[in-house]
Amino acid sequence: MYDAQGRLLTTTMMDYLVPMAAEVPDIWVGHTGDAHLLLRSGGFKGAGEAGVSGAPGAMLNAVGDALAPLGARVSHRVHQLRSRVVLRALGTHS
Repeated sequence: MYDAQGRLLTTTMMDYLVPMAAEVPDIWVGHTGDAHLLLRSGGFKGAGEAGVSGAPGAMLNAVGDALAPLGARVSHRVHQLRSRVVLRALGTHS
């Protein structure tokens, strides 16, 4: 917020209103159907990719961090981190 002279009044987070239920507008949820989805196995279009795209990278980084003290690396692109990938990185073949 600014005053009449254009000076900033909200300079810290303490100056902002914490949103509560009264400040949030009503949310209307609607569901639509698409006939072409019936042609796909599972009938789905997406998985809300923004929410799930970071998890595999975080998991692979965690495994990489755990393997680092052992001198092992998962160095190729992995779509599914299976035990054979970890064993191969450790120099053990399954």
